[in-house]
Amino acid sequence: MGTWCADSSPGTSAEPPISDRLRELVDAYLDETVAAADLAELEGLLRTDAAAHGYFARYARTHTDLALEVASRAAAARTLAGIPRPAAPGGPPAARTLTPRSARWVAAASLLLGVSIGGGAVGLLAAPARPGAGNWGIPATGPCAAGW
Repeated sequence: MGTWCADSSPGTSAEPPISDRLRELVDAYLDETVAAADLAELEGLLRTDAAAHGYFARYARTHTDLALEVASRAAAARTLAGIPRPAAPGGPPAARTLTPRSARWVAAASLLLGVSIGGGAVGLLAAPARPGAGNWGIPATGPCAAGW
């Protein structure tokens, strides 16, 4: 079995097992249903367990990506619902006009998508890099530290 590092890609090394309790805590946190005592427990695990920290980071990133994808598809569906469908092949082309309502939806969907993408990129680029720190601020030690 290979050595597990926080930035290892799937299939290159075995990842440490994640407890069901950690999964429950992370799910509750991301669903915004976590109790105060459970939040304290999760924070303690994230401070002391590199594997838990790596799992949380990957799962939160996936959760955010999926939420943005769902929001984007819903906005696109609402926008397309206000645009008339093209005529059947061989028939006259359908008139393409935007009503004020559909134009507002297009503008709102574009703005939402732009802010979502821009905010994520700015957050990733603005995060300070600390010398000697591994992924997500966990000190790089052991076999994973060689690349840092």
